[in-house]
Amino acid sequence: MLVGGILIGSTFIIILIVTFLGGIISEGAAGYENDHSTLLIEEQEREVLINITNEERLELEGGYELVVKSIDIDGNRVYLELYKDKEMIDSRIIVPANQVDDEFVYSRPGTSNEIRAKLKNSFRSAYQNLATIVGIWQNSEDNPDRILINKSQLIILSSKESIKLEEGYELFIKSMDIEGDKICLELDKDGKLVHEEVIIPPNDVDDIFHYSRAGTSHEILIHFKNVLRTPDQDLVTIDRIWQNSKDNPDRILINDSRSMTLSSQMPLELQEGYELAIRFADIEGNKAYLQFSRDGEVIDSKLIIPANEVDDNFVYSQAEASNQIKVHFKNAYRGTDHSLAMIDGIWQTSGMDPYRILINDTQLRTVSSRFGLMLEEGYELEIQSMDLDGNRVYVVLVKDGEIVASQVIMPANEGDDTFIYSCPGTPQEIRVRFKNAFRGADQNLATADGLWQTSEVNPDLILIDDPRSRTMTSGTTLALEEGYKLAINSIDIDGNKVNLDLYKDEIVIDSQVIIPANEVDDTFIYSCPGTSQEIRVRFKNAFRGADQSMATVDSLWQTSEIDPNPILINDTRSQTVTSGTPLKLEEGYELIIPSIDIDGNKLYLELCKDGMVVDSQVITPENEVDDTFIYSRPETSQKIKVHFKNAFRGAEQSLVTIDSISQ
Repeated sequence: MLVGGILIGSTFIIILIVTFLGGIISEGAAGYENDHSTLLIEEQEREVLINITNEERLELEGGYELVVKSIDIDGNRVYLELYKDKEMIDSRIIVPANQVDDEFVYSRPGTSNEIRAKLKNSFRSAYQNLATIVGIWQNSEDNPDRILINKSQLIILSSKESIKLEEGYELFIKSMDIEGDKICLELDKDGKLVHEEVIIPPNDVDDIFHYSRAGTSHEILIHFKNVLRTPDQDLVTIDRIWQNSKDNPDRILINDSRSMTLSSQMPLELQEGYELAIRFADIEGNKAYLQFSRDGEVIDSKLIIPANEVDDNFVYSQAEASNQIKVHFKNAYRGTDHSLAMIDGIWQTSGMDPYRILINDTQLRTVSSRFGLMLEEGYELEIQSMDLDGNRVYVVLVKDGEIVASQVIMPANEGDDTFIYSCPGTPQEIRVRFKNAFRGADQNLATADGLWQTSEVNPDLILIDDPRSRTMTSGTTLALEEGYKLAINSIDIDGNKVNLDLYKDEIVIDSQVIIPANEVDDTFIYSCPGTSQEIRVRFKNAFRGADQSMATVDSLWQTSEIDPNPILINDTRSQTVTSGTPLKLEEGYELIIPSIDIDGNKLYLELCKDGMVVDSQVITPENEVDDTFIYSRPETSQKIKVHFKNAFRGAEQSLVTIDSISQ
């Protein structure tokens, strides 16, 4: 699947421009031009603002160099290496706070000249990147007391355009991260780069389109409930429209609180020649870019960010009748070849006799995009489309082959960690509890930590009662008693939901979507069967880069198989383990990282003994903010501290912002 220029699910290559694009922005810094040389920190301790790109070397004192080797796909984690006289002596995964930083500020070195731009939100689509600027301020280079620009009106800046400022300055969107939450802005003067900065706008909920004709009390208000991005179209739900007349503001033309779904292929037609069109939704399907026109001419545009709150009931009432259809959605799931939803409540009354209840059913059932949910009196509910994460579903209601209603459903998708099945007509039960789920590049995994099965023939007979933890893969099945087996059909793109099939004598008899808690589980623990020996490895964070995956281990403990009393390893030093280099332990053990999930939040680990796999586990580190690189030279009091403000991975380049260095 192609998402914003990055191929997910296959090997992908992102070309990172290895050119130093930033500069030191501090009072008194000299020679502020687009310098392609390495940076030299001349003072022992200073506050700075430095952008360094992937593979760029930040030169420190005494032959030390800090290198940004890789940034993860979300731009939230950075892999660093520290060199001394060209030899690597330390490495770390850094997780900057990435806090809201909504103001772009440039001061010309040695002057009190200043340019400021305040940003409200940002937006990334498949076609262009956008940002909303709510204020621009600029004073003169020659006379700082002279204010050249002081605007507070809303401006939409596109990646295809620029904002012309005074005295030869021009502001561009250079790049945007994959989720559209961070922007790399570039300021040019007379065609040359003078400043570059990563901005993280607040991107707060902003769910009302408001148009007011200048100099009049004429108004149009439209409230947006949610946004959905599908492979074939973008959709929004509107649940309030209000419009008065431009010629007579006391006359209300529209006052409608009905819910309606609009697509990018169908504009919303208002009164007096006005029309609102959805140009496109962002890559995540959380924001929409709107254009407002009158008599075919665009007069306004806006980025809308609805609350996108849980909305898990499909409700339909036939016009001029009191009959009702109500369907409750428990969760939704998007797989590689089809989409699913779990429904746990259906209510339908008759169109001919509203007092007659046709369906009142709380049985759990699965609805697929391949087949609809058949209701009474010729109605059928169909999954038309689903977003990439499987969190939003576009549902249509069909009667006698014609669509009569549509709605965007947002199920709660709450944790539902146990697969439960009972053979119809019997009290027999199968229960399998799942601890976590994992989607890697080459295989899908889930950890089951509780099995319970009673017999079909004699439900009082317990066949399985096993609380041991085990890893299921997408290529194997979990064998149960009496001809049953459980298999992973697929796991969603984020690795948070599992689609499971239950077989009886090789025939699928049930299918469910399970959402394990996926709670923090940061320590790998192993004991050799029949001994009190123990191996404990604690993981601080995990990271998936374009070329390699890695994790930070900050605690190792191992006792001996032969005599558990001697402690072989007790090490609390922090160290980086890569997917290509096993972590060597004692007595022939080594820990291997075969895979890290696409978000870099979970690791699949294998423990080997003399080359044979003896255990495997999915680990979920806390991945807490860890924004300072600290190095202490062994047996000395020397220390290097570098604080990272934010990290950014764009389509063209990756960079990090450093705002203090101490050496």
